Amino acid sequence: MTGAGTAGSAGVYLRPAGVPDERADAVRAILTELWGGPVTVMPAGAASAAIAAALRAGGGLAFHSSGTTNASTCAVFDAATRRRHVAAVLATVGLTDDLTWCAMPAPGYAYGLSIVETHAAAGIEVTFLPRQDQARQLATFAATARWPLGLYLTPQALPVLLAAGLPAEAVRRVVVAGGRLSDAGARALTARFPGVDLTNMYG
Repeated sequence: MTGAGTAGSAGVYLRPAGVPDERADAVRAILTELWGGPVTVMPAGAASAAIAAALRAGGGLAFHSSGTTNASTCAVFDAATRRRHVAAVLATVGLTDDLTWCAMPAPGYAYGLSIVETHAAAGIEVTFLPRQDQARQLATFAATARWPLGLYLTPQALPVLLAAGLPAEAVRRVVVAGGRLSDAGARALTARFPGVDLTNMYG
């Protein structure tokens, strides 16, 4: 089930593959009433460019958390909340275009959606890695990218970064969300990439 498009859409619902049709229909009906207009429904597994295009209309947004740290839940935000979120992240993270940005979280869930929105607002390109064999994917990306890199990851993905075999000078910025990075994890990261600028957005 998909919406007819984003033109005139009051918002977007990112639907995970495991959500049955009847539940998705119920969610869309609720959101249509809440936002006062038609809702575009698209797969949470869609490509980041397609998600960014759907979000460009600037309406409401509903998505399911990935379930990485807790049971998956459906979160709903109106357009004004989205704008405040994007402004807060941009003010805190301080995106710069002197880095080659790469994201390990999936773009259709909470952390990934934040990355999609903030980079679109800042006009800075970001590449989302495929979900399979990410250590190899990251090594391949780094081999062809202009250094230094800015990386987004969850705490659970830190071992993947450390196992990718990137040169110490390849990574300048790491932004962690989706959980608290442990002290041991932070020490391992800074030992592997001396001088890295680390931001943990949890809490």
